[in-house]
Amino acid sequence: MGGQVAFGFYDDNTKLISYYFMGDYAINDLKTYLLERYNVLFDIAQTMFEGKCTLKEYKSQEFSDEHDLVAAVVIMPDSIVCYDHRAVTVMRKRTIE
Repeated sequence: MGGQVAFGFYDDNTKLISYYFMGDYAINDLKTYLLERYNVLFDIAQTMFEGKCTLKEYKSQEFSDEHDLVAAVVIMPDSIVCYDHRAVTVMRKRTIE
């Protein structure tokens, strides 16, 4: 594939995304992220954050081009949204009722 993947954590209070980048292989592990608690993922990711921006900036083509992205991920407490130039995928933790 080439390029890299942006991983962003959305903060509903500030309306900002804290983001970091990894190689394109990292997208293969997304389903396992759903097994972890959000605060654990966020605490681990804090050491890798490279910046903050608004959701609009994060989703922009300019951001994608500037960082040579092949995909981007937004991690929220209840779901993970992944997108590239072809598709958007929303993953939610399955709940048993």
